[in-house]
Amino acid sequence: MLKYFINIVLLLLLAAGCQKPTEAVLTNGQLTQITTSGAVQLVNSKGEPVLMIDGQEIDSDDIIDEPAQLKDLYMIPGQYLEIIAQSMDFEEFKEKIKDPLTIILENKIRYILMYNSAKKQFKDRLDESLDKAVESEMRRFYLQFGGDRAKADLAIEQKWIDIESYKKLIRKEILEQWYLSSQETSGGFITYRELKRQYDSMKDEFFAVTGMIEFRLIDIQPAKLKIPDPNMDRAQYSEELATEIFVRLKSGEDFAELATQYSSGPKKQFGGLWDPMNPESLAEPYDAIAKAAQNMNPGDISEPIKAGAHIFIVKLEDKRKAGYEPFENVQQQVRLALISKQNTSDALNKLEEYVDQQMKLDETNSFIDFCLEKIYRESTREEK
Repeated sequence: MLKYFINIVLLLLLAAGCQKPTEAVLTNGQLTQITTSGAVQLVNSKGEPVLMIDGQEIDSDDIIDEPAQLKDLYMIPGQYLEIIAQSMDFEEFKEKIKDPLTIILENKIRYILMYNSAKKQFKDRLDESLDKAVESEMRRFYLQFGGDRAKADLAIEQKWIDIESYKKLIRKEILEQWYLSSQETSGGFITYRELKRQYDSMKDEFFAVTGMIEFRLIDIQPAKLKIPDPNMDRAQYSEELATEIFVRLKSGEDFAELATQYSSGPKKQFGGLWDPMNPESLAEPYDAIAKAAQNMNPGDISEPIKAGAHIFIVKLEDKRKAGYEPFENVQQQVRLALISKQNTSDALNKLEEYVDQQMKLDETNSFIDFCLEKIYRESTREEK
């Protein structure tokens, strides 16, 4: 079902309004003519052109038959382009498909360059190290499904064709991170303005400080109080008790002892002491405590606070306002992040510059043309 859907999407995007081919299918001689008449000189055992990139060959099967990623689409190019080839003549097919096929080739060249760069660092241990890293990421992926491998495998097959293709995608991502992290550190001068700009871009994710309050609480709940006189109004008695306790606290009596004696809350046995928490996490009616804490300093004791079916008396033990770690405290972290960012940018620019050089060569363009003709010939031949 997924393959059918992707084929239809590709057809709508690339072949809308196209007619059936009217040309004859290319012959073997026409297909391989590009090898002898173009700029491609290297050929493989089948007499087909190949590209030589950093000492490694790329042939048409590497481009046509290996799973590749185009934006969010993960596909086998030859398989998914068949229906498009069968819906238009060759010139139109070439015009519409050359750019996507060029992107696939560019990604292949990048992978070879990054792999060879990592090979210099890891030598014979590279493939083993990559395999271990991939398996580690796979275990993390399975944990997202509660360890249900069957469910996880199904999710992979629905999006990435098959498990091995998904592993290749992870392998490529790991290799890219290794490549970028292995490049030499930039030695350029960094200005204060650049550091501040980097700090501003990082602070929400890395340097945000949540608000925090730590407090003791006497929680008087009228419904739970034992009234000495049944004729007394329970609410009035609670208010009088809260006022009495507040006066005793102001005269120097111990808050924890009074909380243990009079509080009805869940922290009574701990002297009313609550764990440090974000004040925004306090729900009704306890959010009244957070409001009171805004105007309190550590050591302050609040007057009785009516909140729903409760009367609170709060002693603020500690307080931290929400905000950010000051720039001066994290400047070195910011500097390292900026250097890493510049380093990554420099490494990517160098890599892209080399890839662009390769893509401008006549040999590369001829190779892409050959791959297009091969896909078209095999697709239209199967149709007939």
